Formats: sequence, C-alpha cells, structure tokens
Amino acid sequence: MYPSGEIYEKLYAAYIEGRDPVQLVDLAGDVKDKAVWDLCCGTGRISEICVERGAEVCAVDASYGMVQPLMEKLNAGAFEGNLAIRMEEVKTFLSDSVPFIADVVLCRQGVNYWLDEECAELMAKRMPEGAVFVFNTFNSKPMRKPKTKEYTFNDRWFVEVSWLVGDIVHHIQVRDGMEPHETSFKYISPKEYERILAPWFAIGVERKGNTSLYRCVRRAK
Repeated sequence: MYPSGEIYEKLYAAYIEGRDPVQLVDLAGDVKDKAVWDLCCGTGRISEICVERGAEVCAVDASYGMVQPLMEKLNAGAFEGNLAIRMEEVKTFLSDSVPFIADVVLCRQGVNYWLDEECAELMAKRMPEGAVFVFNTFNSKPMRKPKTKEYTFNDRWFVEVSWLVGDIVHHIQVRDGMEPHETSFKYISPKEYERILAPWFAIGVERKGNTSLYRCVRRAK
C-alpha cells in the first residue's frame, strides 16, 4: 500500500506522466456508454480518462490515501454522476452479492496484488461474452539478488531496488527529498497468467519494453 496518492505520484512521476494510462484505455477499445471497472484504481487516472470518453465507471481501491484525490473531485461534482468509488479490496468487490456487470475491466500496474484463480472466475462471471479485461505488468522476472536502477526525471534523482524472495517481489522506491517507500506483491509469470485466465478469456499480449500489455476477451459462457 502507498501512504497517499500525492506521495505515489511524486515517487512514480516518470511513469505517471507517460502514455501508460491512455495506452490501456485505447487497448480496451471504445468505452462510450459502457460499464467500466477500474480495479486498484489508485489516484484514478484510468477512471478519469474513461469518464471523459463517455463510460460509466466504478473505481475500486482499498487505500483511502490513494483514492482521496479522486474522491475529492467526485465530491466536487467533477464527473456528473458517471463515477462511483468502492473503498474495498478487489476480491471483496468481486464477491459482492450485488450483480454488478462490466463491459470493460481495467487494471493499471496493480494486477499482481489480487489476481488468482478465484478472482479470475468471480470477475469473468460478471462479464458478458466479448467483454474485455485489460492490464499491464512487468514482463521480466526480478532477480533474487537486489537490482538497483537509478535515473533522473524533471531534475529529480530516483532509485529503485527490486528483488525476489520465493514468489514475492519486494520493491523500494526512493526520490531525493522524500523518505523511501517499500511495497511487496506476488510475482506472476506469463505461464501463470495463461493458466489463470485461459479458462475464461482469449488472451492477447503485446510487449513494450519491460512492460506487457494484456487484452483478454471474455469467451462464450
């Protein structure tokens, strides 16, 4: 978990200011008048793009600190009733007895925190045939020996350290002038994604550098 959306955006500025959110929504296709879920929505950049394109969006995240900027915009009437926010874990949301249905499900840089066989089935059963699940993730397995990456962005100095213990990835992000932040999540290999998703979806994968973009289409029930 990240302590706040503001801290997250400062630590990951190089990724947030790129085309990552737009690419994911573009890959989903036309979202106008469709029901969209933004899972692990964080600060809500995916949600905002989808609302701008005419979708009805449900944004889901368990961290109030992350969602707070989006919540403030919602409370100020920024989305004209086209956005709802659910403050809960993804699995809890997918298990809800209320029969939510999604035409499009999006998850930006968060699928490793929740995706497993049970969640894939819960999600798929709430998606009609032809609905799409789009997400991005890293495509190389972290090393067991900690790997350090240093770079500058907007005249700021950043350091990332990642390493694997068992099947858990540990990641530390540092920026000058800020305290470091550590997070952990499960490593899911390409074969594991295939095993988890193939019973429900036709899977398409596009590699872009160190990132893989997945577009999964709901099979006939």
